[in-house]
Amino acid sequence: MPGLRGSCAVTPTNNLAMWCGKNGRNELLGEWAHPDNAPTDFTPGLQVKVRWTCGKCGWGCEALTSNGTGSNRTRCPTCNPPGRKLGKVIWP
Repeated sequence: MPGLRGSCAVTPTNNLAMWCGKNGRNELLGEWAHPDNAPTDFTPGLQVKVRWTCGKCGWGCEALTSNGTGSNRTRCPTCNPPGRKLGKVIWP
């Protein structure tokens, strides 16, 4: 769903894919597993859950886009230490 996602407008220069390229985080694009939308449909700090496939263990989870781009960077419930905010495992 292109257009507005939360409080920031998604544009050709303001989206998750562009953020990944500018910040050396292109591995996030390879972990993207959302079936209906692309990284260009979301902004990096958005508080919306999307599907990811962990690049380390291969497990799938739902987590906020901001969990991959923020300083905390917590997505995979399998790879993250206990006590951290985790995504919901949805497939192995």
